[in-house]
Amino acid sequence: MQALKRQRPPTYRCHLCQFDLSEGEQCVTLTENGRISEVFEYDDIQVRGRGIVCHSGCARLVVQKPYNVSLATSYAYEPSMRELTRRETWLRSNLASDLILSHHHYIPPELRQMIAQQLLREYAVLKAASCLHKLQRPTNICVDLSTKVWARYTEFEGITYISDLTNRPGDGYEVIFDPESAQRIDCMYMSEDHLGVRQIHFSSCGQVPPATPSLGVWWTTLQTASSNPKVLGKIDSIKLRDVAWVEPIPELAPVSTCAWEIPTAPTTRIKFSTIGHSSYDLYCEFLAPLCITNKARPRMALLRCNNLDITGYSIFWDESLIYMHAHTEGEKLSFYDHPTRANGFWLYMPLDHGEFLEDIWARRNRLPPGDGLVFRTNRGRIMTAGPYLHPGPLKYSWEHLQTLENTPSRLFFQYSASGISSLGLETSPPISLKNPVGLRPFSPPPKCLTLRSFFFSRASLEDVVEVTPCCMEAAGISAIIGLLFRYADGHRWSVGEVRFDLLQDGIRVNNSEAMTLGFATPRGYPYVTSFRHSNVDRGQSDRSQLVLLDIHWTGYLEWWFSRQQCKVYHNGQASPETNS
Repeated sequence: MQALKRQRPPTYRCHLCQFDLSEGEQCVTLTENGRISEVFEYDDIQVRGRGIVCHSGCARLVVQKPYNVSLATSYAYEPSMRELTRRETWLRSNLASDLILSHHHYIPPELRQMIAQQLLREYAVLKAASCLHKLQRPTNICVDLSTKVWARYTEFEGITYISDLTNRPGDGYEVIFDPESAQRIDCMYMSEDHLGVRQIHFSSCGQVPPATPSLGVWWTTLQTASSNPKVLGKIDSIKLRDVAWVEPIPELAPVSTCAWEIPTAPTTRIKFSTIGHSSYDLYCEFLAPLCITNKARPRMALLRCNNLDITGYSIFWDESLIYMHAHTEGEKLSFYDHPTRANGFWLYMPLDHGEFLEDIWARRNRLPPGDGLVFRTNRGRIMTAGPYLHPGPLKYSWEHLQTLENTPSRLFFQYSASGISSLGLETSPPISLKNPVGLRPFSPPPKCLTLRSFFFSRASLEDVVEVTPCCMEAAGISAIIGLLFRYADGHRWSVGEVRFDLLQDGIRVNNSEAMTLGFATPRGYPYVTSFRHSNVDRGQSDRSQLVLLDIHWTGYLEWWFSRQQCKVYHNGQASPETNS
């Protein structure tokens, strides 16, 4: 709903504190030779091309070499919303703790948190400046794998990074490679995030280090054919930013051209399919002197398919496909914070016992909003991950991407702020099939000039035994954004948007009583704000100003929805007209 929109993370950040730059704020630019520009007011358009921009107040906090501090704190690409939240929580918590140590009088915890919240920028800058090594400048390193390799680690903003590699250790170093206990080394697996290198594993190509997916951590596979391999590294004065072989093998294998959510052997057979318009990521070009490998390479996240513990799939859409997730029982719900964009829809497809994904198609359209994916299960259930396209003047085409078997498999998708533009398929070649038959609406599409912005869903109301509303609240407004149905045979289906972190308690269905949906129409955009059944209320309790729709437990419920509004049909009844 428009009133419930959450904001995307900012595109432009201060290169020192890494908090957003706001219109009209006092800013300066930094140069490599240490010069600081005259103060100017931040403007989202004019700042482009200015280079290293930061708050003027942040620049005044760094007495020595602010340019070097900015190299250490700048992001290679936009991190996830969850990482941004984690960082802010870490800064606030640590500053609140420091207030105890630095003040002789008792300060209540609530007051410490309030003070810390107001000083996050300043604390982030001063903390980063205090972490700089005595060298005070970026450093190149080179290590030889014919002898032991030692690593030193450092913690930066709550995350542990490698800070140095060497063949001549000092205090605080630990061995990460011993040639006497290793086979022939021709592969290096490097894990990193937007700020630096976290782990390095040296091995043969067939020995993949064990690792589970971790939010924001990406693995790069690097090969060498040298009989005496050596490794180059770049340090940003605090952390190791990048490593590479002195004599690398050109990136010929598809695996070597991407970063992966899990370590992936270079011999892994991956078939890439383009499913949308090209993705892009904001990449800090001024970090190029600290990079040896291609930091703009695609980052491929993992979607597990057809494992026995999978109970359904959710797909996030915001003007294009952004993220995909496989659900399991008892899972943590932090995946809802994975996308770098927060304004969009989570489309949910439950799976029943014995049900699995069987086919995947790509839908392509000349205009970006028309692209999407279609999934079909072995029981004929179909989910369209994309907006409804009216079969009229909007021309689109289909490509069958894959037929899956009832065995665990892996599907990789490009993780990018601008959306998923490619898939990496690790299964057998597809079987050519005709175009999928998606849900064909019984109801007419909502009256709107932008039909492609509407999503369509439908569920049977026969034999429903439980309904669970999905509610979102923001800015004092409550909306029912979707419903999850459970049937007498255990089958599940949903309409609208369903998120597990926003689900209410389930309500047992009394077939003799109707389900009543109440619609509000602020600014002419109708959406559901009230749900009532069997004396149970959800959402807005005062229904005197609402348009009410009584829905009996027969036939089908069709639910159209967009960012601003929704349209519901049932047995010839319709909710208020949408606004075009």
